[in-house]
Amino acid sequence: EPTPAALDLLARIRGQQGRLAEAEALWIRAAQLDPGNTDYAAGLRRIAQMQQRSLSRFPWSRAIGLLLLALLVAGSWLVVAKLSQFEGAMRGIAGQTESLECRIDQALETEPTQEPALTPALADAVRQLLQHDQDLKVFALTVDQMGLAVSLSGTVPNAALKQRAETLAKRVGGVSLVDSSGIFVTPPPLTSAVREAIRTDARTAELDIQVEQIGNGVRLAGMVPNVEARMAVEQVARAVPGVELVDAVDVRIEPQFTHYVVHTGDTLASIARRFYGDAVLWPIIYRANREKIADWNAIQPGLRLRIPLGEDRSAQ
Repeated sequence: EPTPAALDLLARIRGQQGRLAEAEALWIRAAQLDPGNTDYAAGLRRIAQMQQRSLSRFPWSRAIGLLLLALLVAGSWLVVAKLSQFEGAMRGIAGQTESLECRIDQALETEPTQEPALTPALADAVRQLLQHDQDLKVFALTVDQMGLAVSLSGTVPNAALKQRAETLAKRVGGVSLVDSSGIFVTPPPLTSAVREAIRTDARTAELDIQVEQIGNGVRLAGMVPNVEARMAVEQVARAVPGVELVDAVDVRIEPQFTHYVVHTGDTLASIARRFYGDAVLWPIIYRANREKIADWNAIQPGLRLRIPLGEDRSAQ
């Protein structure tokens, strides 16, 4: 069975949506469960007033004029009969509205000595719980109470903290409903913090790394000399408070080369033997210098060749 507070909250929502009949039924149920609460009776009065205003704004003169015009054109007694029925129905609605107000007043007068039910101070209990939480106390979330329901509002840097605030509020005894839709997730600025961390870390200080924030994560881009440097960049970025995701796909390892000037009598095979210890690896040097070598079997003295080393050599 829903609590009176929950029925009251739902009735207010239905009233704002213009669903007056549903709002009236919910407030009547709430008043039956908690007859001493004057808020429910006040809600019923507002419904009655809204119905009466809706009735009073109805364009009677225009409607009757149109019906009379139809009577003159058609010359039918049926139009007169329908007009009479229409006016009678409207008067009946007005009578029902007045009767409803009378019933509300009578219901309030029948138990004048009953003490109103006390609503526990749930908002204070929830507020204290949030203020003592190590992760949430710095955000000063706002807590409002309506009956046995509480609503939370404010700003947190991630969805996990929003969920934590809602979970803590539900732990307070007596809370029947928690509305956390007023808590907005706004990620903290991370770009400057990550750049500064990379600049001040000895392992990454000399690297030119671009940083772009995406939600609660960062995307890194740039060139590094080796796998160790790439891992260091990613580790430094991940250690920055607030960073939940690091995308280092665009951090690439730059090719490593040395250079050699061809002497008389050199061949690609002899150069490969000199640098790699194996003459059959000469195609690695050829592919790295394809634009310079017209004939791989006859390289010219004085030609300056790039010799791939390390990881770039294995890739070739």
